[in-house]
Amino acid sequence: MSKRHRGKGVKPAMIHINMRLPQYVVDYFKEFPSYTKEMRKVLEEHVNQADKEGATRVALDQQRWQDILAEENYGMEIYDKFGGVLTDPNYWDCECEKNYIHHVSDVEPCAKCNADPDEQPNSRPNEIAKVFDAFERAEHDQIARSDEEENNSE
Repeated sequence: MSKRHRGKGVKPAMIHINMRLPQYVVDYFKEFPSYTKEMRKVLEEHVNQADKEGATRVALDQQRWQDILAEENYGMEIYDKFGGVLTDPNYWDCECEKNYIHHVSDVEPCAKCNADPDEQPNSRPNEIAKVFDAFERAEHDQIARSDEEENNSE
């Protein structure tokens, strides 16, 4: 039995296309015994390399995002993770279109949409960072700690 080189399940089906190339490119590939085979090889290698680099780039981007979140960890011990989404238990989102992020020290319902903090989701760290700078976040956390200490002393 001879080894199969073509056919269903051996290699992906090929599609014939017409392509316009500069003369110097065609001249380069015509130096090979089978110039179309060599062109195909170069294109396939390029696409395979791009796929590998793309997967690597995605992994690097994910690592960079995790590093950014770690750098943005402004005194919080952990982020909560619900359904794959990182959230910050020190902030909550109301139903408003704008200015919807509130610190947990805001225990009253939102003045605009009347959303109750106990029934609303925690905020995402990347959205918090867009709204509040590091100084404001530290100030919020100080207020929350003061409130906690006051409640614990009662």
